[in-house]
Amino acid sequence: MTMPPAGWYPSPGEPGLLRWWDGSGWSEHRQNAELTAAPAVDDGSAAADEEQSSAPARPFTVTTRSSKRSRRRMAVAVAALGFGALWFAAAATLLGTFSPAASPAKGERAAAGTVVSVVWSEGSATYSSDGSLQKATGEPACAAVVEAKVDGRKFQKQETAFQAPCAVKVGDAREVFFTPENAAASLHVAPGQPRTLLQVVVPAAGLLPTAAGGVLLYRRRVTS
Repeated sequence: MTMPPAGWYPSPGEPGLLRWWDGSGWSEHRQNAELTAAPAVDDGSAAADEEQSSAPARPFTVTTRSSKRSRRRMAVAVAALGFGALWFAAAATLLGTFSPAASPAKGERAAAGTVVSVVWSEGSATYSSDGSLQKATGEPACAAVVEAKVDGRKFQKQETAFQAPCAVKVGDAREVFFTPENAAASLHVAPGQPRTLLQVVVPAAGLLPTAAGGVLLYRRRVTS
């Protein structure tokens, strides 16, 4: 007996459902469908009736809402993944999220320090006891004054580069570099400014559409 080719056919005993015929037997995949009119079956002989009872009907054209919905979900998922990845990469690059940390030059050593005060490019700043800024005058560019303990002695050093916008506050951890032969003269604050919340939150926003696209792809795979 010749078996029909693989395709979607009316599921035996399940009205309104289509079931996948793989060419030799029924699979477990089913779907709801709006069926077009199926062509009439020529049953002019007893042999044809017997063959029809053991195999699915002949192929017919099926248009389903679920297949259109599946294609739309695929397009949305791919677009979300692409947008999320592009946003994350672009935002992280522009904001310097992955900028490498400064390292000491050859012959220098590093020591941990703490910001004890902030100097503004023009004017002055007043801080409360918890280190928050109360009042500042002048341009919004600042430089940190860092205190560090080197060889049992405390040193204070102001960084040479002013930062704008100012993201430094009292209590921030900063590194200092120095040469062991003359720590007092060579001590300087490591370049660069602490990572801001903006540098973390903005790139991380790209993870939301990326996760949504991944969920859509997973759901499509499970339901297919």
